[in-house]
Amino acid sequence: MTGHPQAYAQLVIRHERAVRAVAWSVLGDHHIAEDVAQDVFLLAYEKLRQLRRGDAFCGWVCRMARRGAIQVARKRQKLPTSLPDVPLATAGEPDRQDMDQDLMRAIHALPERLRTIILMTYFEQRTADEIAQIQGCRVGTVTKLLSRARRRIRQRLEEKSK
Repeated sequence: MTGHPQAYAQLVIRHERAVRAVAWSVLGDHHIAEDVAQDVFLLAYEKLRQLRRGDAFCGWVCRMARRGAIQVARKRQKLPTSLPDVPLATAGEPDRQDMDQDLMRAIHALPERLRTIILMTYFEQRTADEIAQIQGCRVGTVTKLLSRARRRIRQRLEEKSK
């Protein structure tokens, strides 16, 4: 491995939420998604020279995360799962992990373009200007899509809570 570890560490910090979210959207388990994210960032570091455009890092590493998560999901389907799920919350108290999973399911259910806008906004903390440049569209389009995505997420969560 060669390169600048400190600079790469900043890339990891900036994009780790998006990578975990992509892995979680495939696997539905945040612990396994974290493992996949770690593996993906190691692999990305090793293959960093293959990346032609630095501004495409997020999409590149997210695609790697999706492929890695799909591979893990396929392997897991072959393994028996005999342990029951144990609820973490007490009666009447919402479980934070369940709420997070509901939110991630709502995000995952969005069409790809809306999902991408949400991930870039909240997980990468990019501005509408940055997203517009990356997506090759106008800022107004980004804000409109972001509003639409938020509305759909809100509707899905409200339906879930009924």
